[in-house]
Amino acid sequence: MRLSDMYNRLHAISKIEILGAFGVMLSIFVKVGFAPMGVKAITVGIFLMLTVPVSAHMISRAAHRHGVNMCEESVIDEYGETYKWVAAWKLNIKTPYTGLIHLYEVYREFKE
Repeated sequence: MRLSDMYNRLHAISKIEILGAFGVMLSIFVKVGFAPMGVKAITVGIFLMLTVPVSAHMISRAAHRHGVNMCEESVIDEYGETYKWVAAWKLNIKTPYTGLIHLYEVYREFKE
């Protein structure tokens, strides 16, 4: 399979969504011009260009936190170590102060 995991599929879908929707909005603007409909189309296109990458990033980050595995061909997992020590910290919180001390200890442990 060419797009072997959820992260690759989400990356491809978000690019297609941005290019397709922005292309339609741009064509509306070219046809109508600076009429109210054209300005709305460009506004919607810019809104999509700003929000689609952010939402795709948040979805993939949430999937990574919940344990959705990457494919075997993936070579870089920048979030892997971060989530391990955050999960270890969350398991042992008793009070806010001891939680901060434990967070520092777990962080030092994982960085060594």
